[in-house]
Amino acid sequence: MTQAAPATNFEPLKKRITDAIAIAPSEFELRQLRSEATKLANADPMGSVELRAMLACIEGDVDEADRLYRGVFGATGNSVERVFRYLMLLAQAGYSARAGAVYREFLTLSELAPQAHERLAKVLGFCGWAAESTMIRQQLVQTGYELENKIFEDISFVASEQEGDDRLPSSITLGALLTDARALSAIGVEDAWVADRVGDAIQFFRSRSTGVMAVRSTAIPHDDGHVGLLVNFYVDQTSEDAAEAEWDLHGFMAERSPDLVDVEDVAFAAIGVQVKESHAN
Repeated sequence: MTQAAPATNFEPLKKRITDAIAIAPSEFELRQLRSEATKLANADPMGSVELRAMLACIEGDVDEADRLYRGVFGATGNSVERVFRYLMLLAQAGYSARAGAVYREFLTLSELAPQAHERLAKVLGFCGWAAESTMIRQQLVQTGYELENKIFEDISFVASEQEGDDRLPSSITLGALLTDARALSAIGVEDAWVADRVGDAIQFFRSRSTGVMAVRSTAIPHDDGHVGLLVNFYVDQTSEDAAEAEWDLHGFMAERSPDLVDVEDVAFAAIGVQVKESHAN
């Protein structure tokens, strides 16, 4: 009779670490998480290494995170689930270029189930790979697959109205906004260029301990025939705080990516989706 795998603290620790991505944990909290991840090594060696990789990413040492995750992949036969976890981590942490590289190296679309295709499209869309995300969704639709709008564990994708979340209109759900390579070409930018700058913006919000709940990149036709790209960041703030953050974001992006100022047809915006709490008199 086969023995069941021993229960470990991997899942609760993983959740604590993913929850900490957007909130800039203190050094004390990081030391505590590192200690608990190391203690897990006896019961779950691969889980321990993966948690340490996640912590390295949170701390900004993405090279160390990559080294550790590659060790995990090698020991687990490139586990698709672990690859997805790494992609989600990179997306949330604002390492969009690295996420694109990891996806191309470790995942083969033809070997993934349709649900995994959509999951991948959501991750890529979140970190700014809008045209590639669109291509994957379009290919799914052509096969007769019906796109869903669901929240995936480990990354804060916002639900649609049909799922009971009325903070966001259905116009920004994944099925409604499609930005393909042709649209980006008309604007004069490439997918990788957009992804790099979306990653920078996510890192900006992380520096303010502000959770990014969704990213939507939309090609918008103008009256004069030009096409523009609007990238909306739906953040866990009130609309007033989001407006202030957007002003600061523009300053941050001007320093981090000065060429963004020269591309008139690309705009970034922060949309606050946090509902103000009402206080009783």
